[in-house]
Amino acid sequence: MRFCLLLLLCIAVQVASAAPPAPGLYYDRTRDGHGLDLQVAGNHVVGSFFTYAADGQPYWYFIDGQWQGEGGTFELVEFRHLNGTASVTQRFPGARIERVASAAVCGDGSPRPAGALYDFRFNIGGESLRWCLQGIVPASTAVESALSGSWYAGEADTGWGLISYLFGNPGAAQSFHTLYVYDGQGLPRWAFASEPVPDTDFNPNFSFARGYCRSCSAQPLALTAAGPARVTMITPRNDVESNRISFDLRYPFGTGGFTRSDRPLRLLTQSGVPTGVVATREGLVRGMPEAPGLTRFAGIPYVAPPLGALRWRAPQPALPRSRPQDGQNFGAACPQKIVADGVFATDIVPMDEDCLQLNVWSPEVRAGANQPVMVWIHGGGLTQGSAVERRMDGVLQYDGARLADDGVVVVSINYRLGPLGFMALRELEGEFPDQPGAGNYGLLDQIAALQWVRANIREFGGDPDRVTIFGESAGGMSTCALIASPLARGLFHRAIMQSGGCPRALQALSVSVPNQPAAFSQGDRIVGASGCAGAVNRSACMRAIHWEQMIEITAPTVGFGREGEDFGFVIDRHSLIEPPGISMAAGRTAPVPLIVGINNDEMTTLLPATARPPTAAAYETLIQQTFPQITAQVLALYPAASYPAPWYAYADLLDDLTFACAARSYSRHHANNGNPTWRYVYTHVFDNPSAVYGAFHGADIAFVFGPMLFATAAEADLSAQIQRQWTRFAASGDPNGGNDPPWPRRTGNADVAIEFDDVRRGLISNYRQTYCDFWERYVVF
Repeated sequence: MRFCLLLLLCIAVQVASAAPPAPGLYYDRTRDGHGLDLQVAGNHVVGSFFTYAADGQPYWYFIDGQWQGEGGTFELVEFRHLNGTASVTQRFPGARIERVASAAVCGDGSPRPAGALYDFRFNIGGESLRWCLQGIVPASTAVESALSGSWYAGEADTGWGLISYLFGNPGAAQSFHTLYVYDGQGLPRWAFASEPVPDTDFNPNFSFARGYCRSCSAQPLALTAAGPARVTMITPRNDVESNRISFDLRYPFGTGGFTRSDRPLRLLTQSGVPTGVVATREGLVRGMPEAPGLTRFAGIPYVAPPLGALRWRAPQPALPRSRPQDGQNFGAACPQKIVADGVFATDIVPMDEDCLQLNVWSPEVRAGANQPVMVWIHGGGLTQGSAVERRMDGVLQYDGARLADDGVVVVSINYRLGPLGFMALRELEGEFPDQPGAGNYGLLDQIAALQWVRANIREFGGDPDRVTIFGESAGGMSTCALIASPLARGLFHRAIMQSGGCPRALQALSVSVPNQPAAFSQGDRIVGASGCAGAVNRSACMRAIHWEQMIEITAPTVGFGREGEDFGFVIDRHSLIEPPGISMAAGRTAPVPLIVGINNDEMTTLLPATARPPTAAAYETLIQQTFPQITAQVLALYPAASYPAPWYAYADLLDDLTFACAARSYSRHHANNGNPTWRYVYTHVFDNPSAVYGAFHGADIAFVFGPMLFATAAEADLSAQIQRQWTRFAASGDPNGGNDPPWPRRTGNADVAIEFDDVRRGLISNYRQTYCDFWERYVVF
């Protein structure tokens, strides 16, 4: 059977004027136990005619032909398996299958139920018959029906084939398996099994049927147990080893057994995938229609849960699933400390350490659609946030539906945060070969998510060769780290950094790195606070601490003067060889097109109230303490009298040091290294109480994923423009096009940025030049 079905793959497929029969089982109800097992590719139909020999033993013939219009002409082929090779014994051409609308012209003309009927005429050895065929396997909405098709073990194991049908409704699937084998004399035999489907790791008990000849009067079938099998079907893809079969069957009517012990199952032909179902390497996923032409797949595990011994380990492959993943519900957020000091409060519950899932929005769920892909990395200082956080009105903060409307596949990911994602323990360095260093687990999660996208996104309609990573704040910083990481090279092709950064200095794992404190010192401090310093096995002791206690002990913070532990990337000589800013300046980052953007007033919401100087005198004292050698110059450049309150002057200063001047620098480096680069400055101020914060940190998110519920017409128009430019960039590597404002590239000599506001949408040249020229005399950005 394997040899026969391979013929299908070698024949060019043409689309006929009318569709051939759907793949499945067909029989004449007056001939119980005889029928056709059809597989279809285009207008080419192959399969098996399962019947009985003159002595009643099960027998099958290979059927092969082309469907044209309302019918097809086929050849029936009798195969023998001689000396380990399938050879043709006889051919019986001229079989005819025709679609008919009435039973009056189908076979003997007896009444048939409504539905598609087929007139089947054939001749085997002078025996001419005419039957009226109808389908046995009903139409199915079961997710598992994506696994229906013909399977075999590969080139090294000839002489058998398995055709399986899974049908029914969601949660109530049934299975029917036909095993095509050869007996001890090499004659073609078939056995079958049928059972409910609690999952797709089956243990079917096959039976051989003894029947009656094709010309004989109908008789009851006699079933004889053939023996058990173990069949595991995970996904209708051949790039996995999780599809397996093993069996040891006995043929009761002759000599010889059929033994196959733990062989891979290779898919030859597929019956079709139900609407909204996708086959990942780990198993089937069922999505949820959100709108016409848009399907959302939520909560898909992209690696194994980082629990127990997998805490503080590089992400491990997700386990194969023998039950379809219900992609309708979002998963949990990664553990973090809830801090409600932002302008846009969000809801980040539930939380759980089993949080490494991603979400996909697809406008066309079809392998081969080749739509651009955008992978969103959320912000939160690497200690907060989630792909599934919601605004207080219940709306998903990072809903990919609007971007997907523009013809891209959108992916949002969770990654480990705070101490569980970025703490480096010295005893874990070199613990496993897949991570010679320690720390950066959250970054490794992001890389693993991109690897998952590379392996699976085509099935969602995405193009794995047009992947754009984009993120805001810590997500933008992560984007730069991915651009610099050797492990992420080739996994994405464009990048957008929103209010992120490319730091030139990071903690290292070893004090041998000059001028950088050892990251292990933070780990030692936390081990001591956790009570594990004196444990015989400190790493085991730390892994046994509940995540809620770990968050309480460390009090992870986004920094900027807030109390608690600040976690971040480290130089582990594995995922990061050097700080991303140094890689960018030296031209050692991924050569991808890049959009770099900042907001005009980033620090107004990042600076906590406790760090805001309340008076001009307090502000001047702070500047003198912070910049003792250039106090006068700094105060002259940022005079408190020029701002509504002194703390705004301090926030403006930190804006330049942290965002504006850094972005000017690394965007110049990337452009100078020959990479297409664009800059933007977001300046929009909302007409609501948040106006006191100006164009604050994170405000641009409302436009990338917007518009907001109460957006003005001008704000909705700006949101649509940004989305067009983002998705156009994802598609082509250039945000320009249509009727949108021209957006010149940033070059080494021309620092031009587009302005994002609801009223002014021109270009800004040399943004904050005077201030950045000043700071570049003292700071290397």
